[in-house]
Amino acid sequence: MHYSIDRIQSLADLKDVFPEPIADEMNFCLFSTSGVHGTYTTIEEAEAEPDGEVTILVVHPRTVTLRYGNIPVDAESAPYLKALRASSWDVMRRIGADRDVCTCEPQNAYLCLRCERIAENQDIGF
Repeated sequence: MHYSIDRIQSLADLKDVFPEPIADEMNFCLFSTSGVHGTYTTIEEAEAEPDGEVTILVVHPRTVTLRYGNIPVDAESAPYLKALRASSWDVMRRIGADRDVCTCEPQNAYLCLRCERIAENQDIGF
């Protein structure tokens, strides 16, 4: 079995993976993951603290690689982190979704990747 776990020690390290705050199916980031390396503190909570930081977990599914760390949050880094969080959530919700069926008409399927609406009468488990 091959996998790797690495540490991210700074915002610069995170920006090495995501030069722009744009995730994709090969690289996305979870925030406030806690575990043995951090806390459940959100970006917004960390932003309100003088030395606030947020715990992250970068996932590279294709290479079975995880990277984790704690990133300081301030007025400069917060917009980048929030954009990366939004981009990552968007990517994660698409992984494994039915790409062939459009739900522009709600009876068809769960998630439409073309119009990006969730069918009103479908329970997709979110």
